Amino acid sequence: MVDKKVSIGDVGIVTESVSISVFRLGSLLPCARQLAKMVKKSEEPDLQCFAMSTIMMCTAAIEASLFEYAYKNEKTIYEDKYFRHNGIAKKYIALMGTKIEDDFKDVDELVNIRNAIVHNEPDHKSGRELDIAKYLTGDKTLWAVKTTEEFVESILGTSFN
Repeated sequence: MVDKKVSIGDVGIVTESVSISVFRLGSLLPCARQLAKMVKKSEEPDLQCFAMSTIMMCTAAIEASLFEYAYKNEKTIYEDKYFRHNGIAKKYIALMGTKIEDDFKDVDELVNIRNAIVHNEPDHKSGRELDIAKYLTGDKTLWAVKTTEEFVESILGTSFN
């Protein structure tokens, strides 16, 4: 649940605040959008930092949407401690009964890019073999946000645009 409040002070300055309760998805997607916009305006090395942050924020939003779906629709699965500790692909299978790469090829690619960024083990084959430099671009971050928004809308039936 997201509550947005706008107030105007005595000097005519408008301040905006967002109060978020229970679900974090409402803050993750707008943050990812803002980061993607910053990528388009940035120069190296800020561009790469913002691009990596956007990708990680998007995958956090994808995972949050799965948690929210489970919380609302599949309480037994949601309460399973193994579900909570599994990655996005296993969470998706537990909830939908199909593989994410079959239903959402771009989401699977996005998760692989994220894995290439965050996995530290040199022998980890879940994304480590990717050359992430080609994914750290303004166009790719906009794709990541669009991919995330489409996934969230499909899973939750809610648009965050």
